[in-house]
Amino acid sequence: MGNNASYHATADNAIAISSFHVSCKSDKPKSYWSGDNLAGVVLYSKNGKTEWTCNGIKCRAGYIILKTSKNVSHITVYDGSAVHGKVYKSVFGSDPDSSIVRGGFARVNGVWKYNSWSCNAAGNGYTDGKKQMNSIEENAIKTAIQKWISNGTQNTYPSSTIYINPN
Repeated sequence: MGNNASYHATADNAIAISSFHVSCKSDKPKSYWSGDNLAGVVLYSKNGKTEWTCNGIKCRAGYIILKTSKNVSHITVYDGSAVHGKVYKSVFGSDPDSSIVRGGFARVNGVWKYNSWSCNAAGNGYTDGKKQMNSIEENAIKTAIQKWISNGTQNTYPSSTIYINPN
């Protein structure tokens, strides 16, 4: 479901994620379970690269951006998303394009949802067309966000490398 995440690479162009990094451009909530609604994206690649710079910001596979929904609601995007494109644009100043492999998630009324048509179901060659995020991907992101909120840890390392495999 969502991005084709696995603990095994199934192709030479699988995207390897050895760590997840929460961006310093993120809005840090006080609690994982309560507070304002949040929206987030995790970036895996851009133009086939797993390390890249966009508008002066260095990224690598596993780069997480988390924003308070009300802080991005004023942003206009043309990527077909309700909120995830706004999160991306709030940091990079441009709409995400089809070359970006990414996952989307949100906290709505205290409930975390790992759904996104514009990210998890994008037609970029790395998704299965379903909005629900893959459970491996979801658990890794959940852990990274929980650690960042509880103790400020920006980098989280999964016990095994996670691969986003092409279709």
